[in-house]
Amino acid sequence: MRAIHRILHPTDFSRGAEPATELAIEMARRFEAELTFLHVYGTPVQMGPFGEGYALPAELIQKLQADTEHALEGLQRRAAHAGVHARARSTEGNVADSIVALAGEGMDLIVMGTHGRTGLKHLLLGSVAERILRASPCPVLTVREPPSPKV
Repeated sequence: MRAIHRILHPTDFSRGAEPATELAIEMARRFEAELTFLHVYGTPVQMGPFGEGYALPAELIQKLQADTEHALEGLQRRAAHAGVHARARSTEGNVADSIVALAGEGMDLIVMGTHGRTGLKHLLLGSVAERILRASPCPVLTVREPPSPKV
C-alpha cells in the first residue's frame, strides 16, 4: 500500500467543504500524516452595469485576507485538537493550478470537497475538482457536498 505522509486539503470554507475537512483531519490522524490546509483566492473585482470592472478598496481586500487567515488558523486548531500536525497556506491565483502546484511539492493525497454540479451548471461553471483530477501528480479523494435539506 502506498504510504501517506502528507495530505493536502484545499478549502473554500463553504458548507460543502465541511465533510471533506472532517475526513482530511481523520485521515491525517489515522495515517499520522501532516495536513496542509490551502485556500486559494482571486483578487475580488466588482463588475459595473456595463461590464467594466472595478478593483475593491485595499481595506476591504485586507479584511478578506485577514478573515481567510483567521479561518485557516481555526482549521489548524481543530486539527491540533485531533492530534494532527497541520500547516495552513493561502495564495492568490487560479484555484486548480494553485492546488496542483502545491500537490507537486511532495503531497501524497488531496482530500477535497466537490459541489457535484451536473448538466448546465457544470458546463457553465466548470469543475475545479475535475481539472485537479486530470492534472494532479497524486491521488485525489473527492467528497460530495451534502444534499440541501428539502423544505
